[in-house]
Amino acid sequence: HALVAARNGEKALQLAQRDPQPDLILLDVMMPEMDGYEVCARLKADEATQDIPVIFITALSEAADEAKGLGLGAVDYITKPFNPDLVRARVRNHLELKRSRDFVRHVFGEFVSAEVRDKIIATKNRLVGERKEVAVLFADIRSFTAYSERNESELIVRQLNEYFERMVQCISAEGGTVDKFFGDAVMAVFGGLVDLENACDGALRAALAMRASLSELNCEWNVEGIREFDNGIGLHFGPVLQGTIGSSARKEFTIIGDTVNISARIEALTKEYEQNVLCSAPFADQLSPDLREALVELGEVPIRGRRMTLGLLGTPGA
Repeated sequence: HALVAARNGEKALQLAQRDPQPDLILLDVMMPEMDGYEVCARLKADEATQDIPVIFITALSEAADEAKGLGLGAVDYITKPFNPDLVRARVRNHLELKRSRDFVRHVFGEFVSAEVRDKIIATKNRLVGERKEVAVLFADIRSFTAYSERNESELIVRQLNEYFERMVQCISAEGGTVDKFFGDAVMAVFGGLVDLENACDGALRAALAMRASLSELNCEWNVEGIREFDNGIGLHFGPVLQGTIGSSARKEFTIIGDTVNISARIEALTKEYEQNVLCSAPFADQLSPDLREALVELGEVPIRGRRMTLGLLGTPGA
């Protein structure tokens, strides 16, 4: 192993923040100025360092001392005098556990958003349904089915991945959480897992950023002679049920309810109204005045599959 030494607690905290971070920390308790217990507590209180395994190696051998160290979040507690072979074995075991945990988080994170991954891990997949009021963003690529039938699968997959990469960046930058991808569509939630000062403001800014980012991506594709994409985005605000849904063998964390369905219906109207971004009146009512003033009212429209009408607003120039 490559070793880095710190002569006091403050230096240890500084080293733990460096890139690359240590994979494991061996920590004494009795140190000048700041003891090991305080160092461990501060490491575990910091989101950037809380996952680094800490092993105490100390002359304090009372059961209460060990309980205190483990209670602060250390993964092991070794008392002096120690057996070097035992220390090496415990270091090796905890490094292997960390590698396995990091691998699971990485792979898991490729299939769900970071917010969903962290919540599922934190609750050990015992997530119950909870009701939330959220902003839902639904974006779909126009005429994608016809396009996919006329082009090679390798190009289609490449373009979709590049497209989704840009769209997710815009969503994440405004505090949104990607709920799912299905085909050429993406659904995102604002204000569900991550508390936002104004979920609708974030969702609208994300939608406008998505349009701008798609325009840049299309310019890059044009240089390569690749056909560009166009998309429509629907926005709605309302109550949803949020939680893990599925069978005992396969679950997903998602939101369900009329708010989700209506956002998809609104997106479907973007082509009819020749608007790339449409939102509902309940969504617009939640916006800050400056964002609300930029919208154009399009009147009441019937919602397909519902015995209701809904106020619709557009975003000129998006």
